[in-house]
Amino acid sequence: SFNLLNGSEQILFARVSVFAGSFGLDAVETICTDESLDASAAARVLAALVDKSMVQSTNDSADYRVLEPLREFGRDEMRESERIAVADRHSAWYLDLAERSAQALGGADEYEAATRLDREFGNLRAAFSCFAERGAVEQCARLVVALREYSFRSMRSEVIAWAEEVTTLAGFDDSPHAPLVLAAA
Repeated sequence: SFNLLNGSEQILFARVSVFAGSFGLDAVETICTDESLDASAAARVLAALVDKSMVQSTNDSADYRVLEPLREFGRDEMRESERIAVADRHSAWYLDLAERSAQALGGADEYEAATRLDREFGNLRAAFSCFAERGAVEQCARLVVALREYSFRSMRSEVIAWAEEVTTLAGFDDSPHAPLVLAAA
């Protein structure tokens, strides 16, 4: 099926393999586009991938997902440099989402923020893993701090394990987020 896709479809299909779970069009437009695939074409190309059953549209929202065997194939289709660039944009996007959601948890949008974090937790996990593999202590710490209140409310003990992992990274003691990470741990 991959060989039957046109060039733009092949590029986008490979790039959406970065998502661990569901994802929205807004994430695709930011994470999966660059000079080789324009953001204005992302919706059209994504719709074509749905029509060709390479990407699934979820029934409960305007989200999409890729089946795990197809995700693995898609990741293998990207060059290493492209895989790193897409993973970096993915991680930055989900760090920003976590930080925005942390602010919303204290206000009128608490339910929506918690629901979105529940839905996006696989992608947040992937972002943490990417940051940890690169030794990006500051990004790891920021992600843990952003998710600590959510993790306590939703019983996500995994975030506490992340906090413990962050404390072992080189440069942790110099992080301005160290006290909050330690508190979460």
